[in-house]
Amino acid sequence: MSVALPVGRSAEMHVLFSGYLGPHTASTVTYVRDGETHIVMDPGMIPHRRVILDPLAALGIAADNITDVIFFPFRALPRSLGNL
Repeated sequence: MSVALPVGRSAEMHVLFSGYLGPHTASTVTYVRDGETHIVMDPGMIPHRRVILDPLAALGIAADNITDVIFFPFRALPRSLGNL
């Protein structure tokens, strides 16, 4: 899913992985690009790092291009930081 912003704004957002709640839990991971800034938000609780890397690659973004990673504090537990 991509979100188009009003004319005059350069940022774009993409959902890389849709989270779920059940016997296992995974967080929704988003990617924001604004000029040269590339942000991945909430990548901690996912089943495998490929669920982030593959959608990024489809957008033409390599992991080395990510400039910022944002973890939501209430989820920043050691077990959820494995994909850092």
